[in-house]
Amino acid sequence: MGIARVRGRTFTASDATGPPVAIINTTMAERFWHGVDPLGRQFSVPGDTASFTVGGVVADIRDRDSTRHRFRK
Repeated sequence: MGIARVRGRTFTASDATGPPVAIINTTMAERFWHGVDPLGRQFSVPGDTASFTVGGVVADIRDRDSTRHRFRK
């Protein structure tokens, strides 16, 4: 996707079958773990029973209007 890696790693093939891993952006890292290394930290998403382990941190990206980018059948 061309997003710059800041810390840690990106996804690997073993992530498909192992415990849930998340690659988060720098905003989430600062918001939830301000001043603390987020790598290896765990979090859960409301409504999901899984806990995710932070494997890497990537740079923030700009959001774009996804309604202009539709897949054609």
